[in-house]
Amino acid sequence: MSTKKSNKSSQKYRHRKAGRPTLLTPALIKKLALFLGNSRDTTFAAAACGISRQTLNDWLRKAANLKKAGTAGQKRQLTPEQANLIELSNAVEMEVARRELRQTAFRTN
Repeated sequence: MSTKKSNKSSQKYRHRKAGRPTLLTPALIKKLALFLGNSRDTTFAAAACGISRQTLNDWLRKAANLKKAGTAGQKRQLTPEQANLIELSNAVEMEVARRELRQTAFRTN
């Protein structure tokens, strides 16, 4: 008797990445960007979004490293997780810029 599993079932899951799916969804990116754009307080933003401060700091650090590697001329295909990290970084930068514009407009009036 053979204890070999069917080849069909192993092929079904071959394309999937091992581990849990990422928590970094487009909705969470938007929420984090709003909190970080207004306060830059990672502890508060992480708590308000239901993640740990360490997770948020890891995401921001990874995003900065990806952006730095991209500007160094490395051409490669991004994974969906890497694309989400860069999207988080870009969204936070946009919200910070919006806040600074609002503050500048308020001061000049």
